[in-house]
Amino acid sequence: MITPLSLLGAPWLQLFDENGAPASGYLLYTYIAGLDTLLPTYSDSDGSTLNSNPIELDIAGHAVVYLTPGIGYKFVLRTPAGALVWTSDNVVDMATLLFGMLISTDGEREAVTGYTIQPDDYFVTFDGDAASPGDIILPAAASRFAPITMKNVGANGMKINPDGTDTIEGVLTDLTVSGAVSPVFPTVTLIPGKILGTEDDNNTWWVRSTAGIGGGTLT
Repeated sequence: MITPLSLLGAPWLQLFDENGAPASGYLLYTYIAGLDTLLPTYSDSDGSTLNSNPIELDIAGHAVVYLTPGIGYKFVLRTPAGALVWTSDNVVDMATLLFGMLISTDGEREAVTGYTIQPDDYFVTFDGDAASPGDIILPAAASRFAPITMKNVGANGMKINPDGTDTIEGVLTDLTVSGAVSPVFPTVTLIPGKILGTEDDNNTWWVRSTAGIGGGTLT
């Protein structure tokens, strides 16, 4: 399966000179983030056609630029005579990165009571056999940019505890999910408020979805 590349600008990238006019004939160099090593871009979504490097912008300051997902770029714009206009470093395609986080199933399997969600956890199964309900501890909401899905596979309840002064849904100090009764395994996905882009949500986790709760409890 071919992984589509990421389009920089939609559908055309258009750049401007120092006076706000189209950067006709200007030169866009693309490098590995933080370095002066050239990094290719492409003029099509399947990566079969390389752009020149530098890319010479057309009369309207346009170019078609596809990036390799998950790789950091440094962009340098120069005049046709080679004078530096600007540099933008550590450019990453955030949409592709976030989509990868949303569909990722990386994470701990059959975590036990007292488990703390790690930065690379996106899907965690929980078997809190030491207590009922067993505790699972969230990181600070402000520190995370991706949802976390927690699935209870044990017979005991699962109690999800925010960090510090964080809350769930703005009011809850914890969230208790019923124990599993096969084939029903209660599952909750939480999303950190920071993703919503408002300062007031930095310390809030929101319930994005639930599944398998059935006649159990979600309190």
